[in-house]
Amino acid sequence: MKSRILILAGVSIILAIALWVGYVFLILALTSEREAYALLISAAEVQEQRDRAASRLRAVARDTRDDRERLEELLRTDAIQAAATIEALGKKSGTQLVIEEATSQGSEIATVYVTLGADGTLPALSALIRNLENLPFPSSVDAVSLESRPAPDKKGAERWHLTARVKIMTTATNNL
Repeated sequence: MKSRILILAGVSIILAIALWVGYVFLILALTSEREAYALLISAAEVQEQRDRAASRLRAVARDTRDDRERLEELLRTDAIQAAATIEALGKKSGTQLVIEEATSQGSEIATVYVTLGADGTLPALSALIRNLENLPFPSSVDAVSLESRPAPDKKGAERWHLTARVKIMTTATNNL
């Protein structure tokens, strides 16, 4: 009987040791899987951040390309067409407009300076200046000079002379 108890005790100890070893391996396996899962989650988050960054970069490139195309379209104004538009504004405002000089500077993006003179009443010249400030292409009015003319017109209205310099930005190759 004593030997049976010893055998049973030995088997119990061996079984307990085997259970502890199994438990340790199970804990190690679970820890290893948890670490692998955490690495997988981390890699997925990094990939998602990269995908978002690439998507933002593509959107910026697309927007930049679209903006460049719009800018190119705006700057593609022909200097001759611009001069014709300015002359039409003179007729529209009821003034006698003459383009006195046009010069071009630059190569890729050229700046065309148009100097013009116009005669008319003060309200008509004011309307002309407003229209020159709102041309349908990239431009700005650099200088304006108004002078009173000594002789009134046939209706008795005081006449004025306007001298203005308009700067036009263009990429058209047939500049002045």
